[in-house]
Amino acid sequence: MESSLSELRSPVALLALLAVVVAGAAGCRARPAPNSAGVGIGFTLDGNPLVAGGVIVTQPRGREESFLAFVAGGAPLWIGACRNESGASPLIFSFKTDDGGHPQAAPQVAAASARARCTAARAILPTTAPPPLPAGTEVTVQVTLANSG
Repeated sequence: MESSLSELRSPVALLALLAVVVAGAAGCRARPAPNSAGVGIGFTLDGNPLVAGGVIVTQPRGREESFLAFVAGGAPLWIGACRNESGASPLIFSFKTDDGGHPQAAPQVAAASARARCTAARAILPTTAPPPLPAGTEVTVQVTLANSG
């Protein structure tokens, strides 16, 4: 029991616990990522008209939970703002954090849809996330849209 209490006192464990609590309060549920490699962390947004859920993958790995509340809370707004752009479902977009933990543009894949480029641009707006998110992290998000619109 003592070792589990000391583990909860570490800053990383407390941040992970806070992210899960905040995400839970926003109607988000974390779940294992639905891929065979078990990479990333999945989430669902119950009752959201735009976003059914998604998967977050970070590089370096293991930082996904730190981005859970940020992505789950922001994705419906970002996608709503980009609804008129062409794109496919599921939607895949990326961003990174600088040395201060602020969201920044990540190199875009040439095949990225207009919706994916728009969503990534919305995610990195200065007002979308108060730092600190984990610094020096590349984040890739796959979002399952609630409808094909």
